[in-house]
Amino acid sequence: MGGTLLLLLLVPLVAGGRTNTLLTETRETELHFPSSKSSWPCPEAESIAPCVCTKDDADEVIDMDCSDVQSDDELTRAFQAYFPFDRFRNLTISKDETEDRVPITTLTRATFNNASFVNIIVIHTNLAHIDLDAFNNSYPFLETIEISDNPLDIFPFDLLASCPYLAELKLDKNAITHMSNLNSQSLARLQITNSPRISFGTEVFYGVPNLQRIILKNLHLNYIPDGMFSQQEQLTYLDLTSNEIETLYNGSFHLGGPLEQLMLDSNKIFHIQSGAFGGLPQGLVMLMQYNSLTDLPQAVWEPVFKSIQGNDPTLRDLVSLRGNPIKCECNLQWLVQESTYLDLLTPNTACEDGTLLDDAADVILANC
Repeated sequence: MGGTLLLLLLVPLVAGGRTNTLLTETRETELHFPSSKSSWPCPEAESIAPCVCTKDDADEVIDMDCSDVQSDDELTRAFQAYFPFDRFRNLTISKDETEDRVPITTLTRATFNNASFVNIIVIHTNLAHIDLDAFNNSYPFLETIEISDNPLDIFPFDLLASCPYLAELKLDKNAITHMSNLNSQSLARLQITNSPRISFGTEVFYGVPNLQRIILKNLHLNYIPDGMFSQQEQLTYLDLTSNEIETLYNGSFHLGGPLEQLMLDSNKIFHIQSGAFGGLPQGLVMLMQYNSLTDLPQAVWEPVFKSIQGNDPTLRDLVSLRGNPIKCECNLQWLVQESTYLDLLTPNTACEDGTLLDDAADVILANC
């Protein structure tokens, strides 16, 4: 079709406090689109197969699903087609874990040509390498990256500094061996799980001050250095479940933010130094279930209870120590004689012989 046409497609997408325009194009030009009316604003289906472009009429955005590609070359060829618009909301390359993996291995700068994405999802593939500039065109728009269940051993964490709107990074079940110090003013949610080879330094989170949720599960972490989370003034949720932590050292959890939940379940914690916790807010929920605690020393736990109780003695059931072999003897006299502290423990907190701590309290008071 020839002729001059003024095309104006204004599509607001509000997310994370900003407005994107995905299908926004204002131009007065000679249009010779090899894209049929039925496929618009996507390219012709045959030209990008086996990738599939779909339009979301409600949000007036377009998505690209390349879950059926069979090679790196096939993925690259799909993005060499003519695209009326090259900015997408979602890129999805994903299979269910019960299916064969998507047989892509490498993402480079050339893979996606001029296309850009707001959300990138790559799950259950053979991806082993990502070039640092593979997502360059997406940097100004990226809000979410999920790269999970791949043999990927290096992730280009340096790209975070170039993505001003990236709010969520999720890296589960990869083979990543190192996480460099993160640098992002926008990152709010970080999740890395089931990556037991990964290592990182004490200052890894110093450059991401706006993190609200950190999930680091099943990474074989064996200790938490002094001050690791001290810069997280916005942190509300911290999950370190299923690691190998044995000792909580002085300063491990000195927190200055509005933390609501601290999860330390299923570690090997048997010793907590005085001063391990600091700055815990009133009402904090702390889960330290299925560890190896045998004692609750007053020097450690009284400051914790005082801090999370704050000025509200009616608070209850905020600390769960279920599944620890706690010796309920005179060592706990200080605790059971202060009912408001005892009330902060969940009712399923039990002694090593299975007796509920609430039931053991009278015996301890009578014999000590």
